Amino acid sequence: MFECKVKIIEIIDDSFYPGIVSAVLTDSSGKEHIILEKPPIFGFELSDVGKLPFESSVSCEMIEDLGDHAVIDIDHPDHVEAVDESHVFTVPKSSLTASKRR
Repeated sequence: MFECKVKIIEIIDDSFYPGIVSAVLTDSSGKEHIILEKPPIFGFELSDVGKLPFESSVSCEMIEDLGDHAVIDIDHPDHVEAVDESHVFTVPKSSLTASKRR
């Protein structure tokens, strides 16, 4: 498993635990994909939030290594998708790190 960088840009709802935040995943073409999820999906709790925006990550599986880029799937392992229901993206490999969460 890998972690892909995302930018946490907004707290959508903090009226319940664990809340909902908005994150942006930027693909290799520079397109931004919005993800609405619970903070633990991105490796933090709402109580950890200081100043927005900040960098975090989302777990993913690398489907294909393309050299300087990689095709990833954020549906595996945590069943995450962007608001447009997409979950497979081509991203710069520099935005990936080995997962420490699992």
